Amino acid sequence: MQGRIGAGSLSHEMSVSSSGEGSLKERFRETARLAILDAAEGIFAAHGFDGARVDDIAAAAGVSVGTLYNYFGDRQQLLLALLERRRQEVVARLDEVLRPGQEEPFSPLLERFVRALLSHFDAHRALFQLAMEEEASYLRGATRRKSVIRDITRRAERLVQLGIEKDAVRADDAAQFPVFLVGIVRGATARAKMERRLEPLEQLAPLVVRFFLSGAGR
Repeated sequence: MQGRIGAGSLSHEMSVSSSGEGSLKERFRETARLAILDAAEGIFAAHGFDGARVDDIAAAAGVSVGTLYNYFGDRQQLLLALLERRRQEVVARLDEVLRPGQEEPFSPLLERFVRALLSHFDAHRALFQLAMEEEASYLRGATRRKSVIRDITRRAERLVQLGIEKDAVRADDAAQFPVFLVGIVRGATARAKMERRLEPLEQLAPLVVRFFLSGAGR
């Protein structure tokens, strides 16, 4: 009986060990993949898509060029994966802001939403600019690419609906308000880039909130 129990225990330990090894490999692969994406963002920011060299991205990530190609087939795939990663991050941040939104007054909720957007764009200014260039050659033919602006606008729609429910936003013409809000944030980001402003974009959040709630009129 003891022999059987021992064999079963050994089999279980080998199974756990094998499972742990597989999990460790997956974690290593994901760590390497994220390192490549972060390195790619830095190279794209410094040199643009056309000037970015795969050799430089691999060196910045601390991997070989062959390893990089094991994860991404070419620069376009790498850029699209990077855009998708950042899209997921900003969507998760906005969902986190909106989650307790039912109990929170609308004005501070709106400001937290805008701050989350501005801080994300601030952390990824150059990549955000690439993402806005929908007609750029390196994005042509990229089928089924999820749009970060579309996803942000959908979250803005939920935000505006909360504003209507809280009687902080008027219901008439409300269908246009999410587009206006996202447009204001994009405009503020574009202006900061054009003027090469170094201060955190998040500082513009109160201004964006005031403009959205009051407009430009006296």
